[in-house]
Amino acid sequence: MTFVILIYKINCFLTVKMRVKFSELTKINYNKRNIFVIISRGKKEGTYVGMSDSKNLQIKENNIVSKSNTLIEANSRLNLVEQKILLCLASNIEPNDWDFKTYTFSIKHFHDLLGLNGSTKYSELSKITKELLSKVIEIRIGEELIQVSWLSSAIYNRNKGTIDMRFDPLLRPFLLELSNKFTSYRLANVIKLKSTYAIRIYELLKQYEDLKERTISLENLRYYLDAMDIYPNYANFKQRVLKPSQKELDQKTDISFEFEEIKLGRKVQKIKFIICSQKKKDSNLVHFEKNLDKFQQPNTFEQKIKRFEERCKEKVFPKVLKKWEAHKEIVLEIIEDIRFRSDISSPIGYVEFTLNSRLKELSDKEITNKISLNDNDSHNDIVLEIDNIINLVISKYSKATGAVATFLVKDTAIENLVRVVTLEEAEAIWIEHETFVMDKIYEYIKKNIRKKRY
Repeated sequence: MTFVILIYKINCFLTVKMRVKFSELTKINYNKRNIFVIISRGKKEGTYVGMSDSKNLQIKENNIVSKSNTLIEANSRLNLVEQKILLCLASNIEPNDWDFKTYTFSIKHFHDLLGLNGSTKYSELSKITKELLSKVIEIRIGEELIQVSWLSSAIYNRNKGTIDMRFDPLLRPFLLELSNKFTSYRLANVIKLKSTYAIRIYELLKQYEDLKERTISLENLRYYLDAMDIYPNYANFKQRVLKPSQKELDQKTDISFEFEEIKLGRKVQKIKFIICSQKKKDSNLVHFEKNLDKFQQPNTFEQKIKRFEERCKEKVFPKVLKKWEAHKEIVLEIIEDIRFRSDISSPIGYVEFTLNSRLKELSDKEITNKISLNDNDSHNDIVLEIDNIINLVISKYSKATGAVATFLVKDTAIENLVRVVTLEEAEAIWIEHETFVMDKIYEYIKKNIRKKRY
């Protein structure tokens, strides 16, 4: 069998190889960045495009920054420029993003963000990003300490005048698909601040805006601000950190604060912040609040399943969804368990398979209590079983990376369908579902081939 090796050129720095049967290769189109390959599979034709998952960075005041509270309270050790770069990146994350994109910064935006004048040399800009790549954030979760870099890469494209940046994958749980214990705010509230301490204090107080106050020990506050060894004398800390931040937040953000010193004897032990909202119902704020709704935690089971479908870009069969509704807690638990797993090709098929496995472990009495029966029990059970079989057939071939023969898929489907219907009925069911099943399998094949780029 003859094969050709296809080389994908991505963003001028990444190459990915894929083997394709020469007999299946019908057409190759070239451009400056990618190779487009169309592979024929009889009646089916799939297009493979060498593209990277990227997005041009948009620096707009109404952009929303959302961070988990754990990340906000982590020790980040960033200077002002580095903080603003990361905030701009974070503000471009969409509510339904399940993985980080590569964000493209124009050099002009970079200059504006840093407040630089004239034409700064690439070497000087690269020093900034190189330093940022070396910065490690420490995130404490119980007894666990996570040490991770903010960025996984920074690539300069001289000809285009752009910089590509991407968050480190280990930060996914702290920036993506946040459902609880997170804080959101407009980028405009922090991008104009002139102090790294003011930005950090803003985030720490924004967490507690609804509660109107927050008390932090002086030791923890120094840790959050990365000021453990700076201004050891409290009087200096107050004059150089707290007072200037108080003034900046009052003038430039949507919150302000007063603070009280809690002392043990004559020594200040804690700071009690009294937080005041300064929201104005202008058009920008209304726009922000509408966008913020997208980040809120889905409340109903239907909303959570819709979010799950958006994330995995698949639809749950109506009959399967009806079954899931009878076992909401189990289904949502499974979905949460696989939220950040990248090794599952068919999330819906996995949830269905795992649900069936768990239901088998329940006693007959428990199963009976979870399923509401009606006059059409027998018919409904058969329809549900057929939907399950179709999903499982798709799941079986979801990890394929090459052409899959239709007759093999058909044989698998028929073999399972005859367990619940006659052979004649199984053949009719396959004819009805063939196009859908094969389309889904080829979608997975495309995804799997794209993964090989990495």
